[in-house]
Amino acid sequence: MIKAIDEMKKTHARMTTLLNELAVLEDGVDADYSQLVIDYKWICNELEHRRTTLQKRGRCL
Repeated sequence: MIKAIDEMKKTHARMTTLLNELAVLEDGVDADYSQLVIDYKWICNELEHRRTTLQKRGRCL
């Protein structure tokens, strides 16, 4: 596994923990997650594009 993917997996685990905690703690006051939602979707889109590119090259799971 390349280092960047390993780092993203660690960050993803941290993100999961944070989101689970925020789901319980968040009261909605002064909360604006709109840019974060956009960024998160963009990251997923970029990773999906990379997966598609690799699959077109013949890489498979």
